[in-house]
Amino acid sequence: MSDPKVRILAHMNKDHGLAIEDYLNAYGGVAIDEKISNIRLKDLDLDNMEIVFKHSDIEFEMSKFIPIDPPMQSLNDSREKLVEMAKLAADKRGYSHIQIREILYPNRIKDFLLLFAVSLPIVGFFKPAFLYGILSKFLPEILTTFLSTYNNTIMYAMFIIHLAEFYFILYPKLRKYRVPTDFKIEWFITCLLDGFLSVERFNIILDENLQPPKKK
Repeated sequence: MSDPKVRILAHMNKDHGLAIEDYLNAYGGVAIDEKISNIRLKDLDLDNMEIVFKHSDIEFEMSKFIPIDPPMQSLNDSREKLVEMAKLAADKRGYSHIQIREILYPNRIKDFLLLFAVSLPIVGFFKPAFLYGILSKFLPEILTTFLSTYNNTIMYAMFIIHLAEFYFILYPKLRKYRVPTDFKIEWFITCLLDGFLSVERFNIILDENLQPPKKK
C-alpha cells in the first residue's frame, strides 16, 4: 500500500493548486502576485504543512511552514482538515474554495425564445427592409411602424441592460468562483445576448458544484 502522505501531496498538487495558493496567502502571509510561481505542497504532518514556491526576485526556492491548529490526530483526518482550512483561506481572500471551470450554453426553451427575440432588433439594424417586410405580414401596421421606428433604441437599450446584468450580477460570481479567463469571455458573450438567463444557468452549475458528494 502506498504511503498516505505521498498520495495526499500528489492529490493536492494535482487537483487543488488554488487551495495551496490560498493557504500560502491567508495563513502564510505571502502576497500572491505575478512574481510568485511554482507553488506546491511539499510536506504535510499532523501539526504543520510546508509550502514551497518561487519568487522572481530570488534565485532559490522559498519555503513556508504553516501550522495546523489544532493538530490532526492522524493523516486520515487530512481531507476534512484541509477542506476546512481551504474554505477559511479562500473566504479571507474574498473567494470561494470551489472553482467553476465550465459554461452552460442556452439549452432551455426560454433561452431560445429570448435569443430569437434579441436577434430581431439586430437583424432590423442591418436589414430593416427585410425584417419589417416580413413582420408586416403578421403584425398590425401600427406595431410594425413603432418597432421599425425605435428598432435601434430597443437594441441599444437591450445591450445596456445586459451589460449591467453582467457587470453587477454575473461578474461578481465569476470572480468569486475564480472562473478562468476563457470561460469568463464566453459567459460575457452569452450574457450580452440573453442577460439574466446566463445568470440562471451559472447558478445551475453552482448548485451542482455546491452539493455534497454522494456517498458510495
